[in-house]
Amino acid sequence: MGEPGGIAMNHQQIKVSDEEIQSKPQFTAFEEKLRKALSEPLDIIVIYLHPSLGCGVDLLEWLETWQERLLKLEKHLYIVPGNVNQLECLEVSHPDQGLKYVADANELEAILSDVAPMPPDNAMAPVLTSIEAAPQTSEPKAQHQLAMPVSSEEEPLPKQAVRMDVGARVVLSGEYVCAGCHIARMWLKGDIAAKCANPECPSSDAGWDLTYELF
Repeated sequence: MGEPGGIAMNHQQIKVSDEEIQSKPQFTAFEEKLRKALSEPLDIIVIYLHPSLGCGVDLLEWLETWQERLLKLEKHLYIVPGNVNQLECLEVSHPDQGLKYVADANELEAILSDVAPMPPDNAMAPVLTSIEAAPQTSEPKAQHQLAMPVSSEEEPLPKQAVRMDVGARVVLSGEYVCAGCHIARMWLKGDIAAKCANPECPSSDAGWDLTYELF
C-alpha cells in the first residue's frame, strides 16, 4: 500500500508513526501531512488513524472539518480506524457528517482496486470517473483542476484575521491556532476559549487565531 505519508498508486496515504505522534501534540502530526495533501495532484486521500487519537466527538469533528476542506478542492477522504473503538465511533457518527470509512486496509483496497494507476498528467481524470461514476463530466473537472496553480496558498482562509482572547466566548466555529505556539485545535460556537494545552507553549494565554471557519 506504500510508505507512510507517501503516494501509492491512485491515492495518497496519511500515516503517522508512534514516534511522530509522541513528539507532537495530538493532531499536529496528521495536520502537517493533510495540509500538504491539499496541494498534491491526487484527489483520493486515505488517512490511517492512530489509536492515540481516541474515539470521541473531538475526533469526529476534526475529521468532518478536514473532509469539508478536501471536498472544496474536489478531493475525497477515506478513513481507516486504528482500532475497534474508533470503528465503532465512526459507525455511530451523525449521517450529516458524511464520513467515509472502511473497517480495515483490505476493505479499502477492494474499493480502490478498480482504479488503475495512470501517468501523472492524467491521474485525476480516471479517479473522478470511478469514484463519482460520472464519465461524461470527469474530463472537464480534471481539465479545470489541472488549469489551477498548485499551491499551498489555495487553502481556505477567513476573509479577515480573527483573534480570540482566552476566556472569550467562541462566536465562529472552526479551526484555530494558538498565537503562542501555532498548535491547531477546534473551537465550537458557544465554547469558552481556554489557554493553550501545549506544555511547551511559550505563551499559553496569547489567544487564538482563526484559520478555517466551519460555521
